[in-house]
Amino acid sequence: MDIKTIGIIGGGVFLTAGMAASIILLLKSKKPQTNSSILKPLQDVKNITSKINPISDQKSLFQIEQPSMPDLPEFKDPKMVNVRYPLIPPYTFARISWDNENSELVYQIEEPVLNDNEKELLKTLEDGVKELINLSFISVKDKNTVLIYLEKNIRVLLTELAIDLPNDSFLKIMYYIYRDFVGMNQLEPLMNDYFIEDVECNGLNSPVYVVHRKYRNIRTNLIYKDIHEMAAFVEKMAQKCGRYVSYAEPLLDGSLPDGSIDYEEPVIYKQNGIVKVRKIGEVIDRYYGKNETNKPIYINDIEVAAFDNNYKINWKKADYVYRHKVNEELYQLDLEFGRKIKLTGCHSIFVLNNKGIISERTDNIKAGDYVILPSTIPENNVIKEINLAKELSTSKYKNKLVIRNVPIEIFKEKKQELYLYYNKNYKHPNQAYYEHKNKQIIPIELYNLLDETTLRNCFVGTTSTHHVPTFLKINEELMWFLGLYIAEGWLYNYDSYGVYFSLNKNENNLINEIKRCATKCFNMDIYVESEKDNGVKVKVDGLILWLIMTEVLKVSKGAKSKVVPEIVFNVSKSLQKSFIKAWHAGDYSTTVSNYLANDISYLSLFDKNIAAFYKSKPKTTFIKGRKIKSEGAYYSNFYARDVENPYPSMIPVELFNPLNKTHWRLRNKRVSRERLIKILGEIRYKRFENLDLATKKFLIEWEKRGIINNKKLTDNGVKLLEEINLIKKLLKSDFSFAKINKISRVKSTSEYVYDFSVKDDENFVAGIGGICCHNSRLNATYTTDVSSKGPTFTVRRFSKTPWSPVQLAQKGTATLEIFAYIWMAVEYENSLMVIGGTGSGKTSFINAVAFFIPPQARVVSIEDTRELSLEHENWLPSVARSGVGLTNLVG
Repeated sequence: MDIKTIGIIGGGVFLTAGMAASIILLLKSKKPQTNSSILKPLQDVKNITSKINPISDQKSLFQIEQPSMPDLPEFKDPKMVNVRYPLIPPYTFARISWDNENSELVYQIEEPVLNDNEKELLKTLEDGVKELINLSFISVKDKNTVLIYLEKNIRVLLTELAIDLPNDSFLKIMYYIYRDFVGMNQLEPLMNDYFIEDVECNGLNSPVYVVHRKYRNIRTNLIYKDIHEMAAFVEKMAQKCGRYVSYAEPLLDGSLPDGSIDYEEPVIYKQNGIVKVRKIGEVIDRYYGKNETNKPIYINDIEVAAFDNNYKINWKKADYVYRHKVNEELYQLDLEFGRKIKLTGCHSIFVLNNKGIISERTDNIKAGDYVILPSTIPENNVIKEINLAKELSTSKYKNKLVIRNVPIEIFKEKKQELYLYYNKNYKHPNQAYYEHKNKQIIPIELYNLLDETTLRNCFVGTTSTHHVPTFLKINEELMWFLGLYIAEGWLYNYDSYGVYFSLNKNENNLINEIKRCATKCFNMDIYVESEKDNGVKVKVDGLILWLIMTEVLKVSKGAKSKVVPEIVFNVSKSLQKSFIKAWHAGDYSTTVSNYLANDISYLSLFDKNIAAFYKSKPKTTFIKGRKIKSEGAYYSNFYARDVENPYPSMIPVELFNPLNKTHWRLRNKRVSRERLIKILGEIRYKRFENLDLATKKFLIEWEKRGIINNKKLTDNGVKLLEEINLIKKLLKSDFSFAKINKISRVKSTSEYVYDFSVKDDENFVAGIGGICCHNSRLNATYTTDVSSKGPTFTVRRFSKTPWSPVQLAQKGTATLEIFAYIWMAVEYENSLMVIGGTGSGKTSFINAVAFFIPPQARVVSIEDTRELSLEHENWLPSVARSGVGLTNLVG
């Protein structure tokens, strides 16, 4: 029996959590040897099976259907529970019912029943697959490919053994081969149950327990009875984690990644303090060696945008990156507001339903579901100016660049350092020294001979007359120059170097703006060429500007390849607005670059705006008789949160019933936050929260509507309060909401798919325009204890938000009176001890009790396994590890 403790010491709170269950690899005897006599007739099959192509469009007889998520009924009396729903249809089902003998709910895994002959044949075929085909299906993600491959090889083996099986026996055997080779062996049905949060096993001959979302803690009919079989399963778990477990290293913390995102999907992240937007495949590939796959690579230099338990988005450290090969088709989700993402079916994204924000597998969602979008990205105002002398000192054109306006005394004070450079780089060092002294210039590579104050009074230039400031200020003028360049500019390097802008002849305001910005930022003038075909070209000429744009600011080239310069993501919101304003002035919020459309969408989030891009259809036009084909452009709409009806940030109240039946203004599908705040501030909602404030008329009216009965809230009334509390949390959130317009199957753009792992928060922002993605991780834990019952394990599928006292009271875990008593105990700083068996809900109970801990309290938790999820800002979560004493060291 496990014990968990809550103690209150000196105004702080101290939590200790005992082990609920863990994976322990304890191997004390040798594994049994494979019976070679069984395999003898199969040895000649090896060459045949090795030549079978695993990729085929052929359909196998053995098929697995996609289960739908059942709507499980509520039962006030657990003795009445008797439900059955598919796990791996049409082969495996879950049945939950009341066990009269033990007076508890039981979870039965219903799998195909094999007779003795089928069992013997299954063992022979499994040994044949292992010995002859020698396949590892650990990293295979396309189930259809695996099914075809397995079925082909099994049929070859059956032919060689001269065995003719009826279809029903063949399908049953194929299920078990699939379960044990592709899946997680006996645990595979539980891993496919949407409703299961935790799976816990305390060793051999002990039933596996599950924590069910609907019916909570339940004993299953799954019992491991073979230590070697269980040890092999633990090794398989370790392989899935991309980790290692053995006799020498039996203890390990690991995780089980599943779904991932396509290579091309953009992700916003911060590396070494600088915000970037890149393809997720580009970001993660550099951490892997060639052909390296299917294992996590731990990193410490990347942060991603992630939301916390309060639904606030912050920069959070990524724990590790992960990639694996994929052969299956991906899912593409097309959302409102131009948002899109491609990901595997088992990857999860966050959706909103009437119970709150949940992570849902892609293959379980449908058109019309609401997906969570970020409505903001935290500002990263870190770049204030750029030292051009330093940046250009390593340019490939550095021999043409000099520092101008160098004080004459520098040539005396630094004469020795100057001559060292001249002797090495000039044929006539004396001539170079005196020539530079007369012109008061030095090569740009020697910029560090000057202190910062002196350097700031100098200029960067070439042998021409250009005098660019040595420090480029990041100001409004620079943002306007960059914005207009991204809209209308291009770089040229033929005959001379510089920047061109193509404008309409009537856009004098933009010509003046370019002149103002070029002068203020670079001390350069512009040249306006003669009008041609209603257009004019504005030229800012100079190698130094060309180098600043290409090597320092690293602007993109080509209309279809334009992106937002990286520097713009790392300046203040006001400067970012200037960039967007300039880009809009030049391009009228239109672009042919899908990269730029995505970047503008992400950039808008810094100022809590939603930019939605929609692509026009391809068209053909004629200019002076010349046929011009257009592939279509991206047009944007901006949805700002400060407008009267900020559509993306509106709350989808259509999901919340009975709440949407309590006010005529809530009949709309979506309601603005401002209006919702006013509505929920009305007296009726205060009365729902405290019926002591209710008048007789109010009680009569809402009793008729089924919300109140005998001056108490009905089940519908309790649900109403939950919805009100959820809405209030959403009102303060950093979320917007978009419906799924279409779901389609598409091919992967790479042989790999990718994922980030974010410790604690388990989410990050990715996809076209920004979508909140779950990092799809199952937590498995290997403990430091040694069990006399052999290997033990736990698989945690942590929920994002802990259960509240009200929810646990509804489930019958404890009454509201008990929670009130515990609240008083916490208020008076009493110590509490929570005792319960495996899967009894100790952690969920402590999470709920933590709601009573004052928000200002200092909370320190110590656990064997990280399970607690507290919403206190002043919380220090810790994990215990066993110490090693002298006795252990010397034996």
